[in-house]
Amino acid sequence: FGIYSSSGELTCQKYPGSWQHEYLDATLFSSWNVDFLKLDCCYQDNIKDRATAFTRWSAALSVQNRSILYSCDTDELILN
Repeated sequence: FGIYSSSGELTCQKYPGSWQHEYLDATLFSSWNVDFLKLDCCYQDNIKDRATAFTRWSAALSVQNRSILYSCDTDELILN
């Protein structure tokens, strides 16, 4: 099953996001047997922070005991 989060401090719906909690959230999602993560960049306007979060999420997911596919809103990263 899939789950949604944001790399910012809040999600687009103003729930808590994953900023600076990437490893904790990745471990939690793995323990829930999550297969897919949809990651937005809401409430994270700094492009450098978005790039940092993308790198952190990649590292956090790669060390889990299961594969979790994720889709990240990276359009600004690609365009800049």
